[in-house]
Amino acid sequence: MPTLASLLCGFIFGAGLVISHMVQTTKVLGFLDVFGIANGTWDPSLIVVMAAGLVVTGIGFALIRPRTPIFAPKGLWPSATDIDRPLLADAPPPLEAADRARAFVLEFSDRLSRFRRDSDLSALNRDPHAVVAAPPLLRAAARAGVWAAQRSGGLVDPTLVRPLQASGYAHSLIGARPASLAEALRYAPPRRPARRDPHAAWQQIHIDDGSRTVTRPPGVMLDTGGTGKGLCADAVALRLGGYTRFVVDCGGDIAVGGVGARMRPYSVEIEHPLTGVSVGSVDVACGGVATSGLNVRIWRHGSGFAHHLLDPSTGLPAWTGLVGATALGDTALEAETLSKLALLSGPDGARRVLAPRGGLIVHDDGEVEAIGAIADQWATRRPQAVWA
Repeated sequence: MPTLASLLCGFIFGAGLVISHMVQTTKVLGFLDVFGIANGTWDPSLIVVMAAGLVVTGIGFALIRPRTPIFAPKGLWPSATDIDRPLLADAPPPLEAADRARAFVLEFSDRLSRFRRDSDLSALNRDPHAVVAAPPLLRAAARAGVWAAQRSGGLVDPTLVRPLQASGYAHSLIGARPASLAEALRYAPPRRPARRDPHAAWQQIHIDDGSRTVTRPPGVMLDTGGTGKGLCADAVALRLGGYTRFVVDCGGDIAVGGVGARMRPYSVEIEHPLTGVSVGSVDVACGGVATSGLNVRIWRHGSGFAHHLLDPSTGLPAWTGLVGATALGDTALEAETLSKLALLSGPDGARRVLAPRGGLIVHDDGEVEAIGAIADQWATRRPQAVWA
């Protein structure tokens, strides 16, 4: 009998939610978006529903409290009467949260930089043993790198540190002036999509949280650069999950979240890699967006040019016919992975990669091509067309 009573009460409660439209996402989001008061988009109708519920509940409690429950020996009534601070405001003020997030990003960068000798990543890379003790952040970064490799079919490979160093990327390029991408394209080899390395070392990486170790073939080094940015943006977004709306930018890998962002998406400008001018904007309500391009990390090397996106099958810079790719994803890490995968796949492969979630690609000649959801956005809001 108690079970049937519980089912009946649950049915009545669920029916009430349906009748009051509280199961409609747009209705609930419209009520929670209090920032919409200023522009008239806030929907206060659910206040009536909650007020009616409180009235009915209050009357019910007044009638049944003096009595003994039918299906229990006694009633279970709340005994606490105080309202503490965490109940009202568990999260710090927004500016304080932003300062904490900024400090986290800086620590994240210091601990996972392959250019700092004292970083956790550098300690792993120079360790001669196959099994290396690793703190939680390093394990998370290594796991993100392996996930990206799996997600990309091996094209986004975190174990290409030695080829990167051989190509001239042994030291940080922060503050260095990039070489001319337009000039580099004139001297670049014939274009072709990158290919996976069937014997890539990332397939032998194992992360064990139980033993707190990372296992990889001795001498194999990891690069957490791109995937690390996405992982960091997602980690900060998780910390800010209680706020109405927020955007996190970690070196171009962007995470967006909050109820308010779903109602009023952020507009993210996309830069043309050849001209530096905006090609238009992408509306992002949640998840991640990231852009990979050849324009930021490109340098002269020997008699030619090199950049940081390598073809795993050759260990050399990939010249695929694309100079930039922007991708949307459920997370910033996924968006980062998809943007690199698209650029490394060349024009035809990029269209297949980006079609499910949307994105855009920039060809060697400067033409900008929108794909999927972004093409749909731009069909109704035509951006400025920019190409070299």
